Amino acid sequence: MEQVSTLNTAITRLKHDVKIRKLTVTQIMPLSPLFTKITFFSEDLKDFVTASPDDHVKVFFPDPETGHYSIPRLGPEGLQTEEGQPEPLMRDYTPLNYNSKNKTLELIFFMRDKGAGALWAQKAKEGDELFIAGPRGSFVLSYIFDWYLILTDESGLPSLQRRLQEMPKDAKGLVLAEISKTSDAIKVQTQNTPQGIEIQWLERTTGQKSTGSSDIFLQSLNNFTKPEGNGFVWIKTESYVALQLKNYILQNNITKDEWIKASGYWKRTRS
Repeated sequence: MEQVSTLNTAITRLKHDVKIRKLTVTQIMPLSPLFTKITFFSEDLKDFVTASPDDHVKVFFPDPETGHYSIPRLGPEGLQTEEGQPEPLMRDYTPLNYNSKNKTLELIFFMRDKGAGALWAQKAKEGDELFIAGPRGSFVLSYIFDWYLILTDESGLPSLQRRLQEMPKDAKGLVLAEISKTSDAIKVQTQNTPQGIEIQWLERTTGQKSTGSSDIFLQSLNNFTKPEGNGFVWIKTESYVALQLKNYILQNNITKDEWIKASGYWKRTRS
């Protein structure tokens, strides 16, 4: 068991130079009824940096009606929209399987979504182009904790896939992954997944609320037995759900506040 003083230095935050890069589609591969992986090539990727599964890039999509791209410029305060130009259509995505030698990068698109990303991916073909910016920075964790707990819905599965690939072989922990049905999920387990990481798929049933509710996670957490030692918790869900789950973790003394990384990957419209 690591000393608390050592664990408190396990997190490193890195800053990266932000560049706008133009990518070209080279391969499209459906992974499940809900997810499609698209591989991109670009000479602009030669100096791309991604240091953590928590990284995200801004992806800029063309207007679905006109096909016009609204691409911001890099200013002193970051990305800025040109005066008179429409606000860019952009979404955050987890960069996957970056290959510096081949200058390729993969992104996974959630096809059920009605947003700009899913609409573009449904019609994408080899040779199509996209623009990205980032990552702006990286949240890098040294894997020196005794155990890990990961809570995610569909939106966090690409990040989860990368996390499981990069964790050390002796890592131990639990993944609670909410999904409509397991046949819709992407394959997050690979030959590199630590044997000590258990994955529980939490299928929503007809009588349960749609995604965007903490209920299904709380039911499982009520049966969760805190392992011995010190643990780190990742939460990757709808924004309000992430806050609720973080509060539950703290109220039940599952781990310390500074050892929780809670991210709202999307926002549900609430009446």
